[in-house]
Amino acid sequence: MNSIDGLSNFRDIGGLPLVEGGTTVSGRLLRSDALQHLDEAGMRQLRAIPVCTIVDLRSPAEVNHAPEPDIPGIRRDSIPLLGGETERIMRTAMLSGTGIQAGNVLREMYMSMIRSEGRSLARVVTVTGETLSSGNGAELVHCTAGKDRTGIVIALILSVIGVRREAIVDDYAKTQENLVGDWFRTMLDSLHRNGIDLDEALQRLLILSSPDIMDDVLTTIDGRCGSVREYLALQGIRDTTIDELRSALAPDPEQANREMRGVR
Repeated sequence: MNSIDGLSNFRDIGGLPLVEGGTTVSGRLLRSDALQHLDEAGMRQLRAIPVCTIVDLRSPAEVNHAPEPDIPGIRRDSIPLLGGETERIMRTAMLSGTGIQAGNVLREMYMSMIRSEGRSLARVVTVTGETLSSGNGAELVHCTAGKDRTGIVIALILSVIGVRREAIVDDYAKTQENLVGDWFRTMLDSLHRNGIDLDEALQRLLILSSPDIMDDVLTTIDGRCGSVREYLALQGIRDTTIDELRSALAPDPEQANREMRGVR
């Protein structure tokens, strides 16, 4: 399922090609924008998947400004990812206005998250591994747009389970086409009501998700740490967590076939 009523940037990461062959499993790990516009139909759709855990990457201030509906039967974890350094970069960009290069700002923001939000990123990855290994259902990860914080989290997870790099950056790039339209107009209207009018450069920052940006970030991680897996290990991620993610999202094709036949 790649459409939920009330969400603009929802998708399942299933069906992505793996380096070792095969594709990622559908119905396990989902990503989206914030859920404040989710209606009853959308909540029914999430329960039908079934989603058992929602991981919200927004700050407390964002949560208070745009509270989301409680969905019976679905656990919610709040793991804010917009820390001091990353927030400073965003605020500086907002003040600079027309002088910014949106792509460069995003690269700086993403690398700031990698540098300064390692513990929080590790917590999200750990929660995801625990959720998916429990067999209770799917996990939905989101922030406000489902672009920056969600994009980094999903790119790290996809990298460590062995998804092809071009598929990872293509998945990130899908966000821009999803945000153009209703989401973008609603966000600009909301900002205007709060006395904030963005110039063209800052408006571009809201929706830009060019594949080369995420590719640059992942390449930088590889260059500095050796691989995404080694980066996550430096943040305290255990091999068992990686194994949980791979087993749930990228099982060995031969093992998957044996399990379908009931053979161990």
